[in-house]
Amino acid sequence: MKKLSLLFVLSLFFSLTAYSQVTNLLVNGQSSGTNFSMASGDQLGWSYDVPTPGDTTLIVIWVDANQNGTLDANDVVWTSFYQVDGVINTQGGPPDLDGLANGHVVFQQNLGLAPAHYIMVFTNHNISKNVIGTVTNLVSPTFTISGNVTVPAGVSKANIMLSLTSNSGNGQQEFWDAITDANGNFTIHKNADTSGNPWSVNIDNSTIFGSAIVSNGYSITLTPGTSTYNGNNFTVTASAASISGTVRDEFGKPAITQVQVNNSQGNINRRIPTDQNGVFKVGFLPSELPAANLYLGSSYTSDQNNTNYVTGFYGLASIKSGDAVNHDIIIFKTNSTISGRVTLNGNSPNYNLQLICMNSDTGFVFTTTDINGYYTAHVSNKIYNYSIGPQTVNLPPGYVSSSIQVHPGETNANINITLSGVNSDNSTTPKAFNLSQNYPNPFNPSTSISYQLPSDAYVTLKIFNVLGNEVKTLINGFIPAGSHQVQFNANGLSTGVYFYTIKANSLNGKQSFQNTKKMILMK
Repeated sequence: MKKLSLLFVLSLFFSLTAYSQVTNLLVNGQSSGTNFSMASGDQLGWSYDVPTPGDTTLIVIWVDANQNGTLDANDVVWTSFYQVDGVINTQGGPPDLDGLANGHVVFQQNLGLAPAHYIMVFTNHNISKNVIGTVTNLVSPTFTISGNVTVPAGVSKANIMLSLTSNSGNGQQEFWDAITDANGNFTIHKNADTSGNPWSVNIDNSTIFGSAIVSNGYSITLTPGTSTYNGNNFTVTASAASISGTVRDEFGKPAITQVQVNNSQGNINRRIPTDQNGVFKVGFLPSELPAANLYLGSSYTSDQNNTNYVTGFYGLASIKSGDAVNHDIIIFKTNSTISGRVTLNGNSPNYNLQLICMNSDTGFVFTTTDINGYYTAHVSNKIYNYSIGPQTVNLPPGYVSSSIQVHPGETNANINITLSGVNSDNSTTPKAFNLSQNYPNPFNPSTSISYQLPSDAYVTLKIFNVLGNEVKTLINGFIPAGSHQVQFNANGLSTGVYFYTIKANSLNGKQSFQNTKKMILMK
């Protein structure tokens, strides 16, 4: 079985140290310039030395398309990541398994690599060392997962990487891969292990398509006795408009990460990986345009519990067909704090309020108060002006969001939010049943769902994931006629698309209502 802690996941990790040259490089026992070999599912391991303990190495893995053992224009990049000497729990890239910042890096794990020829490039201080290798077919596969990739005119159908992935019970991620042939066909071969159900099939090296849009992946539950899973077809569509740029840290070093893209209407929500140079290209379908109030951010650092980095941020008022917008994103390391207290009418809120601390054209961080309203936001002093305030969705009815201008180092950045007046839910009885779109959408971690009842009714309001599994019941009981609002807190749930469904039956038995809407959790 192939297990790997976040290997090949295109997620943010960058070091502020300079590269230094790799020495004593071995991949499966073979040194630079020689050829290693393995079968899919076998162990892949490497080791190397860096002169400075704690140093960072950029590793890029290419498909050697013409099988000549030399990196050239015919080859196709598969994945790229950073590996840090002594770091086990990384946000991206494989761990250094000895866990020691001792100048020696080691990694080994069983991997379901696609049968192909590869070139692994290890780069420090702008000096690269290559090791070439060959992966052969899995011996006696149990499952085959197949499909086809359709691409725009002029784009090659060959050497597109497909991955079958799943998280195992111990938090590790498993991978089994395939590469398309000249006609865009692929077949992933896998062993008998089904413990990771359900599995996801996705295109793994989508950066090769530029701003073209890749269709959604598939969820597959592998079942003993059913060996073949066909029809997992993908379509890559040329974009009608695009946004591109480079994600870098504050020192100009490219960040291997994902750029999260969404809009206030909630119909656009994508995670776009950067390539090994930190370049991202986001495309839009004709049906999505024109689009308004777009947000682009370095997705990893938008975690509300993050205290290490300020999320790089770019807001775009609108984009229309034919536009080609270019804008870079900078990620800053936190080195300062802003602290204070939030009160409601001068009193402690008695619950945790989520705050957002933002510079509207550069970056933002989330933080959370304690139940008495005290907070500390971790920021960068390279950004001077911030606006900090609570998320409207976290406030009780009748209170309106308020924010103040603050600067790094402030210790008395206090916010008092006053009651603006509360309107009774039943002041005007709605004429019809209705379920409104949640707000905000996308959200993290809370959102508000409004609904209207023209008469007293028995109501259920439930949340479901994309597989149709119920994750939470918000309402299950008798609700009086009127306009109502309920909060949904998604703490403990993963980023993705969810659905909320309301069912209402009037107490007089004359009316019934059912509706479902989609919402997006973005962490």
